[in-house]
Amino acid sequence: MHLVQISEAASLAIHSMALLIQNRGGFLTVKDMAQECEASEAHLAKVMQKLAKARLVTATRGPQGGYTLTKEGEEASLLTIYEAVEGAIMPRECLLKSKICLFSACIFGGVIEKAEREIKEYFASKKLKDLVK
Repeated sequence: MHLVQISEAASLAIHSMALLIQNRGGFLTVKDMAQECEASEAHLAKVMQKLAKARLVTATRGPQGGYTLTKEGEEASLLTIYEAVEGAIMPRECLLKSKICLFSACIFGGVIEKAEREIKEYFASKKLKDLVK
């Protein structure tokens, strides 16, 4: 178990987008990307549908088809990709989802909020194209 976790769907989204940007405008199939990522084709297909709905990738049918990045996809930050699959990141509330804190100050001392804020800032500041050479 890890303290900070990113869903498999978000990880697949970021990795498949990285594969597409490395492919420089060519098409990749779900099968090819799933093999590279060692992931389920069915799960990756659902992820790719979300990325297409967010207009980060475009799909072309047929034997020479597959997915390729859109202009928006080429310029996307990690945060844009993450939120295309998982939805907008919301500020952290009480881990117990309690309306009234049981203690005078949160026993976690704000460390969880700080870590999440730093991860969100990192994701927002990093463009996929700058991370993949």
